[in-house]
Amino acid sequence: DHLKDTHRRELKHRRQKSKESLQELCADLERLVALGYPELTADMRETIFTLPAFFDAMADRELCFDVWKTQPKTLNDAMTETVMSHDRRQFEE
Repeated sequence: DHLKDTHRRELKHRRQKSKESLQELCADLERLVALGYPELTADMRETIFTLPAFFDAMADRELCFDVWKTQPKTLNDAMTETVMSHDRRQFEE
């Protein structure tokens, strides 16, 4: 229980690090959620914890909001939309 609590706290305060890719961030979030909530199914962990943690952790808040508005159902959907939103931004500049 102590270890689960430690991973849950770490998840709550996890933010994207400088130079950390979103793929690396996602992998770490998935790890922390799996360790913090092993009793839940993978789908439940993703919906309840990993996806919200992804939005909380993203460093680029404008990009985060753009992706959040699309209401992705999975982390994979959020990552796909993040790439598309980023590409649209680059094209518009």
